[in-house]
Amino acid sequence: MLSQEVIGKMSCRVYIQIFLILVVSLFFSFFTHNVALAATFLPPGALSGNTSWTLANSPYVIDSDVNIPPGLTLIIEPGVVVKFKNSFSTLDVEGMLNASGTADAPIIFTSYKDDIAGGDTNGDGSSSFPSSSNNWRAIIFHHGSISTVQHASIRYGGQFLFISGSFQSFPMLRNEGGILSFNNVELSSRSASIDTFNQTGGNTTIANAKIGNTRNGIVISGG
Repeated sequence: MLSQEVIGKMSCRVYIQIFLILVVSLFFSFFTHNVALAATFLPPGALSGNTSWTLANSPYVIDSDVNIPPGLTLIIEPGVVVKFKNSFSTLDVEGMLNASGTADAPIIFTSYKDDIAGGDTNGDGSSSFPSSSNNWRAIIFHHGSISTVQHASIRYGGQFLFISGSFQSFPMLRNEGGILSFNNVELSSRSASIDTFNQTGGNTTIANAKIGNTRNGIVISGG
């Protein structure tokens, strides 16, 4: 028959083993769920030459403003995820944008906090998620630009800001004079306060589009 001393030592070992298992489990859980996945962080400013954003370097993170200057082309490969980091993150198109995904590998433009696309890029697990507004600013198609966007999803963009004593809404997508083609796209600001698309100039063709969960889907005031 085991003595009380032996039983006490065995119980102590069991408790130590359980404690160590819990520590190891918590360690792996923390580093599994809270480590930022590899991403390409884009410097602010204008592209210096014709550029391709590749699937191998996806997701791409726009911190402030990335500009495609006149005469230059940005090609985005199928399956690439582009994430906008904050409420003023913007893609300005003055040259040419070719964002042509496929049915099996769509291109996604979304919030930095969107873990569904491109994984947990900001490395905070489930602590953050896109809010109802002000996740990122906009994609703006300027006068003279030419853009093709197909087999793509664009979501969580646009601003709803308190300015000079009142709230003002700024759409997620703006055509200010470019030639723009959307085909097989899903477009949504994901906000009841923000329009998805606004055209003040230029020419836009939209086909096979799903537009929802927004204030106004398409607003045409010029062009």
